[in-house]
Amino acid sequence: MPAGTQGGRGTAFLRRFYLIFLAAALAACAGGSSGSGTPVEDVPSIVLQPKGDAWEAAPENTRLTKVSNNGLGYTGEIDRYELVAPATGRLQVSLSWDHDANFDLVLASDDLGKLRLADGIENGSDPEYVGIDVVSGQQLFVFVAGWTGDPGPYLLEFLLLPPGAPLFDIETAPPFDDPWPADLPMTFTFTTELDPDQDLDGRVSVLHGGGETAGTWCVDGRTLTFYPHLPEVAGDKKAFLPGQLHVLEFPRAAKGLRAATGEYLSELTGIAFYAGEPADLWPAAPQVTAVTPSPAASYKGEAITLAISEPLDPAALAPQLVSVLPGGATAPLPFRFQLAQTYLCGGGVEVRLLVAPSQAPPAGSVTRLTLPAGTAALGGGPELNHGTPVTVDFAPP
Repeated sequence: MPAGTQGGRGTAFLRRFYLIFLAAALAACAGGSSGSGTPVEDVPSIVLQPKGDAWEAAPENTRLTKVSNNGLGYTGEIDRYELVAPATGRLQVSLSWDHDANFDLVLASDDLGKLRLADGIENGSDPEYVGIDVVSGQQLFVFVAGWTGDPGPYLLEFLLLPPGAPLFDIETAPPFDDPWPADLPMTFTFTTELDPDQDLDGRVSVLHGGGETAGTWCVDGRTLTFYPHLPEVAGDKKAFLPGQLHVLEFPRAAKGLRAATGEYLSELTGIAFYAGEPADLWPAAPQVTAVTPSPAASYKGEAITLAISEPLDPAALAPQLVSVLPGGATAPLPFRFQLAQTYLCGGGVEVRLLVAPSQAPPAGSVTRLTLPAGTAALGGGPELNHGTPVTVDFAPP
């Protein structure tokens, strides 16, 4: 790999083998599928514009109309672009696409691609991402071609970072020597600030044998925190599964995270760890902090919501709902209930218990909702209301 190059570190021998013949293939096909040898002056120019300390160009969002090879080189369309570095620094070029194909990216110092500076040789549909050090006024050419798969659209992005700019990478990660508590957030710091407006869905993931763990990713400057899904039913499969192996994955290039500068991660990062049981992260006892609707209002059987200060263990949740008749006798009211508890960015939690009667209470009766003793906190901390039942009486309809 040329000095100063990041990314594009393919390992398959065949992919390296055919790149030996790339210069000849590019020379034959540099004008596109016609192979006409288009003059340099007709090559589209990439113009980098200043953005803060860096330089960027409008992305090229176009397509290859033919993808094929003869085992030694490309026989389909080859797109070519010219670029002149407006300043000295580190140039990063990204090539990505969303369909089933294997596209390739080459940077060269000549318009026929004989003098290669960097090449992306990732296999399959993984995006290509290469970087080289350039000097002000340096001319180079960018080639895009398809090796196998379907023709279709691609996105070509350019970024020139100033000399000495830190490479976008993970700086610190949590220690995973011991099983990770199922309710404990994970915090990662990066060498540069993250783009706060990027959509993180699918760009980072926590996988296990049965699928993907749910949760919320939150960006704060150079910090990225994963707030795991808190279990809402016993055996909730969206949460960390204690005792099971999980893999945290940060994809590389355009499939992964983006720095505030526009830079991507050059390498795929995967971290394996075992999940443990929830920990007691909230030392105080959970309390009911709000009730909706107001217990003093005439109650006609609408859904009841209890706001609770800390997460509960869903396996120990057993609310009771009864009608207290005028003579003092009680009759059970059929109902369903749902626990919703989630982290907020910053580490706060929102816990709501919804209790929805299946029928209206009898006329003149008081509706009584009870959370009995033994309503446990998540992680084994003090029980709700220190083990004393919580009772809420709603006024007769």
